Amino acid sequence: MSAAVGGIVGGVLGGVSYSLSHRHDFSWSGLGKATGTGALYGVGAGLLMPAAGAGAGAVDLLGLEEGSTTATVTSATVRATLAAGAFSAAACGPTTPWDLLRSATGGAHGFMQKYTTWLGGAGIVLGVVSLTPLGWVADAALIAGFALGGATTPDACFSQQWGSCTAGATSLGMAGVGYGASRAAASALRDAVGAPIFTRMGLKFGALLFRALAGVSNVSSVGWAVIGTATGGNLSDDRREDY
Repeated sequence: MSAAVGGIVGGVLGGVSYSLSHRHDFSWSGLGKATGTGALYGVGAGLLMPAAGAGAGAVDLLGLEEGSTTATVTSATVRATLAAGAFSAAACGPTTPWDLLRSATGGAHGFMQKYTTWLGGAGIVLGVVSLTPLGWVADAALIAGFALGGATTPDACFSQQWGSCTAGATSLGMAGVGYGASRAAASALRDAVGAPIFTRMGLKFGALLFRALAGVSNVSSVGWAVIGTATGGNLSDDRREDY
């Protein structure tokens, strides 16, 4: 699984990196080569890079259970991202971090403004999938949804699209509450194993409440994403385009 996720993420990042860094000399053959190379780097990262590195650090930071599907997907994603970044630096020649930042920010801003509705729809689909009992697929959708929302929401806020900004921030916040409640429920159930009967009953009841909170929060998160996408989220025509 780690190699598969790494290959997908590495390929996407390699293609995106090429597109942002070669806007004036773009070619489909170059894009294909960059995507393929990024995928190979991602597969290698998933297979070979030590789990004790940045991937494991991200897992520890998020408090994920080691060996779980969510932890595996997260670790592979982080390792593939680092590998694709190394590929980008090697393939594109000497480039300052500021050049890369300006190019990536400007390109991403233009892309998100042009395909706002499509990206909103993708976020809704990811949110719905994350609610299903599909194991690592649901976990991957959750991570991808957080990443997408973490990119599009600040862009909407910076562009003074306050409707999209509010809807996106609320959706992310509710998703965060849902994730935290799910973690709390799982922790309570673990603690209930072997506990005295009354303690066990209390922990199981608490887990039930946390699960209910997680369900309501996750559904609310998807609902806010639907609202932001369906309405376009534009409360004002004043947009900043000063990237």
